[in-house]
Amino acid sequence: MDSHLPKRPVHSEAAPGTRVNLMRAFTKKGVASRTLAREYILAGRVSVNGRVEKMIYAWVDLNQDVICLDGRPLEQWQERAYVLFHKPKGYLTVRVDEQNRPTIYDVLPEFSNWIFPIGRLDRLSEGLLILTNDGPFGQWLTNPDSYVPKTYSVEIDRPLQEPHRIRLEQGVDLHGYLTRPATVVIPNPAKGRQVEITICEGKNRQVRRMFKAMDYTVQKLVRLRIGPVTLGALKAGEWRYMTAEELNAFNLLRPPQEQPGDRS
Repeated sequence: MDSHLPKRPVHSEAAPGTRVNLMRAFTKKGVASRTLAREYILAGRVSVNGRVEKMIYAWVDLNQDVICLDGRPLEQWQERAYVLFHKPKGYLTVRVDEQNRPTIYDVLPEFSNWIFPIGRLDRLSEGLLILTNDGPFGQWLTNPDSYVPKTYSVEIDRPLQEPHRIRLEQGVDLHGYLTRPATVVIPNPAKGRQVEITICEGKNRQVRRMFKAMDYTVQKLVRLRIGPVTLGALKAGEWRYMTAEELNAFNLLRPPQEQPGDRS
């Protein structure tokens, strides 16, 4: 009965990854979380190609469709932000927890633009997190093919044995997945329970699982570094914006077409 209404064109030749649901478009553009996007859409504040769209799962093409919030294209709502945060132990790296446990957003202030964490640290871990609203930057940084190193300080339940240190560096079998070579340093051999490990990938709880595979229990885990940026003097719960120099250091690791700040 709605045949008289104009039909939105179907983009059958959309580039891979550009056709997403309307809620996801907001996160891809770095404008809002899916929860906020859902509210905007249901409230009638979102239009696609000039028509109000209230279907949260409507398909859109990021490269061809004009998506507006309150009449302004999403691109006009973008202002790139890059935040370094010292995640405290005991907090989840999610926006909302169904069990009402504390999350990093209970600690962070309300930024003018929605920002999301690049990767995660589990609830019992702490240390460096990068948060941004730059979708392409986040996708590049979490892609294992980017080979961005991440360094962790790990306290284990007993001194690390040399054969196990070598095994960590060569790769550990995690239920059929062989981890990439790592760099393992014992800063103070007299305290062999304190280990620094650098990996170039980020499987779920990977560092804990690597030690567990050799019957060690991780008692404390702190991420110290991601690529060229370090935790530095940030105390648990503190944050700061990434400097231009730090962002440029990331630029040197990336192909020119994937530089931070490019529009998706």
